[in-house]
Amino acid sequence: LVQERYNMPRIPGRGQGAIATAVEAWQRRDDKTSPAAVAVKDQLMVHWVEAEVLRLLQARAAILRAAGGSGPEGSPGKLAVSVTGRKLAEFMPALLGPKATLYGSYDRREGRSGEFAVQQSFVGSPGMSIAGGTDQIQRNIIGDRVLGLPREPAVDRGDPWSQTRRN
Repeated sequence: LVQERYNMPRIPGRGQGAIATAVEAWQRRDDKTSPAAVAVKDQLMVHWVEAEVLRLLQARAAILRAAGGSGPEGSPGKLAVSVTGRKLAEFMPALLGPKATLYGSYDRREGRSGEFAVQQSFVGSPGMSIAGGTDQIQRNIIGDRVLGLPREPAVDRGDPWSQTRRN
């Protein structure tokens, strides 16, 4: 999983990746001047800044990786990708208004591109919190191994799996 965490956050160019899908959705809007549209654009700009911060975090992780680091430092990047990506995917339907309720096809071969990219990103966004280790696991790793916080108490720590109590 450590390798998966390091490989998940690929460094997109500025304005590329999921944020590009959001900007394209904004550009396709008919209404860009009403107070509601201006508020949505303001939220889009917040997501743009978060995407840029994430891109820079990924660049930093790439430098650490090139220097030979492959420990728990991948967890903050993976968690950031997951949380930022999910927040953006949950926001993007607001860019489309009622059109966000339309969904082209559930064929996974289409990927997250095309006319229904926003909807596909939204539907697939919960998977981001699972791949490479759940967000909760990443937070535990960050607390234990990066920040040096005490581990959570566990009555079965050290017991073999075959002797662990189950429901």
